[in-house]
This record gives sequence, structure tokens and C-alpha cells, in this order.
Amino acid sequence: EEEGMPLGFLLAYRLARWDQARPMMFVYEVEVLEPYRRQGIGRALIGEIQRISRQAGCLKLFLITNTSNEAAMALYAATGLQRSADDDVLLTYSLA
Repeated sequence: EEEGMPLGFLLAYRLARWDQARPMMFVYEVEVLEPYRRQGIGRALIGEIQRISRQAGCLKLFLITNTSNEAAMALYAATGLQRSADDDVLLTYSLA
């Protein structure tokens, strides 16, 4: 925060598993205001969700992004997150 205004946020969901005793953490969104990017805020947010996930006993932390999202890819690489497979695919259903 700067003068009470959030400069960034991270939204994540703790997912219970029916096949595992330990949950997983899904990072749904990370955002940092444009003028404050590349100053360590995103890395700090990722570091904090990693800490929270460990404390909660999560099996793993995961997220979905696009290779074309260069800023996200750079952030995640800088924080040690790794791509699981080169052929990962995200499919969606429109429910409108």
C-alpha cells in the first residue's frame, strides 16, 4: 500500500482434494498497478502465497497463464515457478 491505496493484489483459492489429505493452492490472479511494476511487489505477493501455502500444509501451489503474457511469465520465472509440461492446455466453456 501507498497512502492507503493498494498497489497490487493476489487472489488465490485453497482447494480441498478428495484423493489427497493435503489441499492445493490455486493462484487465480496477480495484479500490480502499472507504475509500480518491476519493483518487487509481484515477487513479494508470490512469496507470501508460498508462505501461506506451506503453513496451510498444501501439497502444491499452481496457476495458469499464457506464454504470450510476457510480464506474467517473467514474474513467475523470477519466483521459481516452473512450467509442468510444454503441452499444457486450458479449455473453457462459455456458460452465457
